[in-house]
Amino acid sequence: MKISKRDMYSPPQLPELVNLGLEELRQRLSEEEEREELWWAVGSVLLRKGEVEESISHFEQALSRGVTDARLRSNLGLAFLAAEKFREARAQFKQAILSDASLILPHIHLARFYHTQGDAEQCRQQANKALSIDADCVEAHMLLAEVAESEDDYEDAKVRYQRIFSLRPKWAKVRDKLARFGFQRGRSLYATGEIFEALKEWSSTYTKYSRSFSADRSIANELHELVRDFEPRHLDSEVSELGKKLNDENDPPLPADYTRVLQIFLFSIGLFPDIYIALDDLEDEVARWSEEANGELYNPYAGFRLGLVLACSGKTQDAIDEILKAQDTLTPSKQSPLKIAKVASFLGSIREMERKAAREPGSDAPLDEWERWGFADPFQREAWQKSNVSPEQAAAWKSAEFTAAQTRAWAKERVSLDVAKTWREQGVSEPKVVKVWSRAGFDPAEAREWAEHFGDDIEKAIHARNAGFDSPEEASRWMAIFMFPGDAMQWRELGFSTRDAAVYVRGGTRDPHRALEMEKAKQEQAQATETTGENSSD
Repeated sequence: MKISKRDMYSPPQLPELVNLGLEELRQRLSEEEEREELWWAVGSVLLRKGEVEESISHFEQALSRGVTDARLRSNLGLAFLAAEKFREARAQFKQAILSDASLILPHIHLARFYHTQGDAEQCRQQANKALSIDADCVEAHMLLAEVAESEDDYEDAKVRYQRIFSLRPKWAKVRDKLARFGFQRGRSLYATGEIFEALKEWSSTYTKYSRSFSADRSIANELHELVRDFEPRHLDSEVSELGKKLNDENDPPLPADYTRVLQIFLFSIGLFPDIYIALDDLEDEVARWSEEANGELYNPYAGFRLGLVLACSGKTQDAIDEILKAQDTLTPSKQSPLKIAKVASFLGSIREMERKAAREPGSDAPLDEWERWGFADPFQREAWQKSNVSPEQAAAWKSAEFTAAQTRAWAKERVSLDVAKTWREQGVSEPKVVKVWSRAGFDPAEAREWAEHFGDDIEKAIHARNAGFDSPEEASRWMAIFMFPGDAMQWRELGFSTRDAAVYVRGGTRDPHRALEMEKAKQEQAQATETTGENSSD
């Protein structure tokens, strides 16, 4: 049990004791044993250092010398709690509360005790009593939040954590909790088909708790899975609805329609989570990003965001111009995270829909880029546009004799064309399998050899090679004995064969160093027996 200064009450402040360490305090105590403040002071230092029994003794000595301060009883209760003497701890806390109703720490410590014991009701009572003394008591709010969370009352827990965050915004633990709650709320909405509500929840959470949202690997991984498994029909449906409105003079599209299309597209390509834009904020957002982009020096990142906001406003050509301007300014490596080419291409397809609906003549809008890369046939172009690659990339995949559907499958797994070609030439054309093997550093021949011994258990094969096994045949023999390759490698490095290791493991010895000691003992015994035999023959 870790104890800090905040968990205890300090003894009466004596100027001459302020800067003294433990040994100096002990020396003073040996000289002035009747001074109860010294017993209190030494006991407090001992408790912080974890010397619990000795601290109890010092606190009791202070009480025996006439200290009546309820704060000392609170400290003694804390020491008993640290020593797991729960009945004594509870008695001291309650005595402290009876003696001085204004004390808050005894309530906090009692609440913590009841929480660890699983008594939610008693924990709540004590925490609420602490809040009646100080409505901003962070520790009490934290206990109530944890109790609510343990009872799956996440809404109450979220309210509590938000209150704590308002009081202590730099507390990472609370920020992490709120980021996780916001993500889970969005995940639930997404699961029920409320995609745009999910985007709104995620974006709001990201805006408030971006550091935790970005740092939580589990959130990043789950979002990646959602994007990877995204159903294209959701985007197709929104684009289709926009197209209908573009062709309906009585029901033209509004910014809300453009916004829905763009936001779901951005999500589908993994541009997340700061993509939600409230309709009421569109004008302000256009002004904001225009000012940030066109300052003394052009800011391409702000220009990119300006393009997105203009697209949400239904100003598609202006949006394309801004996106391309940002693209011209950024290097390829800086364009990649923003997926500018995909965004420009998608906006180009929206612009073509607008031109056709208005019967405008063709222009050099980005959609014509598909025609420039050899996709003049509208049916062919439509198929390749769904492959989630840029026109230039689509041309390269097509040239390598991949179909649009095949390209989509490889692109979904984030496998490059060069890798896909290499593995396909070796007879492996399953993108998910290739992704796992190739990212672990295997070439097709190596993957095939390891697969002969490990089958579909690719992860185990990867772990085995990472542990140091070069031969899949040898690795499979060891993995028949051990669950983890690292364990097997320890035995191997100590000189054991698979046969010897199996004997020890079946006999209950799983520690290779212990087995080595037993092996040496057997050898020494054998040598001793041999020596005895030789002496007998002499």
